[in-house]
Order: sequence, then structure tokens, then C-alpha cells
Amino acid sequence: MQRNRQAARLLSITRDLAAAPQGLLPSELARRHSVTRRTVERDLAALEALGFNIETIPDDASPRLRKRLTGAQGLASAILSAPELAAARAAARALADVAAGPVAASFGILLDKLEQGQPAAVRVDAAALDAAQALVTRAAPRPAADAGLLATLQEAILACAELRITYRKGGGADARDYIARPCGLLFGGRNYLVWRGEDGAYRKFTLGHIEAAAPTGRHFDLADDFSMEDFAARSLGVMSEVALDVVLRAAPDRAALLRDFSFHSTQTQEVTPDGGLLIRFRAAGIAEICNAIFGCGVPLTILEPETLAQTYRARLAAALDNFE
Repeated sequence: MQRNRQAARLLSITRDLAAAPQGLLPSELARRHSVTRRTVERDLAALEALGFNIETIPDDASPRLRKRLTGAQGLASAILSAPELAAARAAARALADVAAGPVAASFGILLDKLEQGQPAAVRVDAAALDAAQALVTRAAPRPAADAGLLATLQEAILACAELRITYRKGGGADARDYIARPCGLLFGGRNYLVWRGEDGAYRKFTLGHIEAAAPTGRHFDLADDFSMEDFAARSLGVMSEVALDVVLRAAPDRAALLRDFSFHSTQTQEVTPDGGLLIRFRAAGIAEICNAIFGCGVPLTILEPETLAQTYRARLAAALDNFE
């Protein structure tokens, strides 16, 4: 156990030094790790013996000497703490629950490689933390994604290569060909290809409805003003509709249940005089907004817009009609 504590301290000291380009005083390290300065000096000597370059430099404000790590910052930054490694494990499981299989598998392989490069003490502690915490995702069917198709799309995105895509709109029986300039992929409740047409408009294809994708041999330039991050942040789900200004109301006896619930990054909340709660946000994706309202588990009144209220009522009625 003592050896494990020393190993963990050595890793932490390495990370401290890597994050301090001007160096740190041994006394500072001693305070951070609740040990004596003599212990820190032994730890620094141990790191040097392991191949880390520990440089001694003068302190501008005193006659004391500082310790600085040189030439090994890359190695230090690759060393994770036990909580970081445990969080990565939880993220891998969550990704497997909600995202495309090939993407989750690739992340799992990357995590395995990273984990093998960590000291044994970190791996042991991370396993203990991993068993003691859980990351819960919404239970839902996972969208399918063909590994070969996904690889073709990723290659085209990297090469800015135009594609001829055979697509079944709405998953119907009839398919037609489109000339698409692939811009990115969105994974979540469904998996989508975001692409730009020859007319300059951005559209999306559900990956599961793409029958074939082949390069045309032509290439294109990405628009300077396009960002997948911005594209995704404008909506719940995928931005393919006009953004809605949404206003929801929770009754006073339900308001407390929603004060820590976020529907969207633009959300604001306002407590009404009677103790109720008004929730406002602006986003596109009316179907995903309906799903989010239903999934929050708290009865809400949709005040605006009326089109959202009508769609929500229609979806609830259709669900009841299909219930057996």
C-alpha cells in the first residue's frame, strides 16, 4: 500500500511539474502532497532515475531554487489520474449505449491502448472507482450503423470528396441518387450524415437509410463559415427545420423537479409569482423537442409555439392508438 501511495504521488508530482513551465519550489510540492521537503527531494531523485529531466532553476523572488520538468511533458500528459481513467471507462460504456457501434468500438480500442500505458497503481485505483460509480444514459433503441458505410463516409469527409449516395427517403421502398458533399456526422438518438448539396444548402441523411455511397472523383472546399459544433448546438437532435422559440410551464408543485433540468444550451428559467417555473429556449428539431418534453418525466404545459403543442398532442394520440 505504501508503494502504491508513493507511485501515485510520483505521478501527481510529474503532472504538477508538467503544468508549471516556470517550475515549482520543493516546499510547494511538499505542501501540495502533505509530505516533508526531504520526501519531495527523494521523489524528484526517483523521477530523474526513471528518465525524467528535472532542471534546477533560480527563483526570481528569493534565493531558493525551483524544479522544472523539461523534455518529458508529453509523457507526463499521457499519464492519467485514477478518476480520469475511471471517467473514460464510464464514457466508453455510455457511448456504446447511445452511439454508432463502429464509433464506440473504435473508442474502446483507443481506451484499451491508453489504459495499458498507465502505471499499475492507477489502473487498480481506477477499477475500484469504476465499480463504485455509474453513468446513466436514457434507455432507448440504439441506431444501426454499417461499419463499411461509416468508413466510406469518414474517408470522404477527410478528403473533401464528393459522393454519389443512393438514399431511401423516410426509409421507404423507393431510392434515388443524390450528389452530396459530406460535411460531418452526428451520432445520438439517430445517426446522420450532414451534407451540402450542389445548390449550397445543408441537409441530412439518416445513415440507416443510405443504401450505397461511392466517390464521384470530384473534390470540394469546405465553407469557412460552417461548423459542425455550431450546427449541432442549434437544435435538439439535428438542425433541419426552422428554430422554434419554446416556452414551457411547470406547475408550482412540479417546479422544483425541473430547476436542475436542462433542455438546451440556450435555456433560461423564471419563477412565476405563484411558484411555478417558466422555461424558455430556442432550438430546431420539433420531434426531438417533443421527445425531450416527454422524457423529462414531469408534466409540462407547452405555452409556445402552438405548432409544438399540436405536434406533441398528435404524437401522444398516435402512441395511444398504437398501444395494445
